[in-house]
Amino acid sequence: MARYFSSLGQFALYLATQAKKGYENEIGKALDQIGAAIKHQVEQDIGQYQPGIDQYPAWAPLKPSTLETKARYNWGKGGNPDTPLYATGAFASDIGFSTNKKQLAVTIGSNKDYILYTEFGTRNMAPRPVFGPAALKVLPKFVPLIGKYAAAGISGITVNAGPVKSYGSTMFTD
Repeated sequence: MARYFSSLGQFALYLATQAKKGYENEIGKALDQIGAAIKHQVEQDIGQYQPGIDQYPAWAPLKPSTLETKARYNWGKGGNPDTPLYATGAFASDIGFSTNKKQLAVTIGSNKDYILYTEFGTRNMAPRPVFGPAALKVLPKFVPLIGKYAAAGISGITVNAGPVKSYGSTMFTD
């Protein structure tokens, strides 16, 4: 379909609009990959003590009373009660992410009410932050990729990001 423009300004506006759409689309692909990678990292970290990273503290050992309760009900990853943030697997299976390509944002989290307590701790429970540390582990490998996606989107080409890893139904590259 041929397009006709009545002025160079109208043509420039059209090109800018197309570049913005391409940019949002390509960056959206990167955000999908980042969301999938952080989700996967969180799923891997749940049930294993985590060291401190940046402003996030190392995970404290579980209290003896927690270990006793988990042992009594045969809770824990693989039946091992000493698996922090893992009792029945409900929390790990609830992790999800969504991408808003218009706002160029990805949201990662859980619908479980107790997530705030696990992330920040309570008077009776040490914090065991999982989302921030997972993001800090994953994001550095995506910094170069984001630049490629941005440039590709603006120029109207598609990124060939390299080998793709699959985790469930979500794909991402490293």
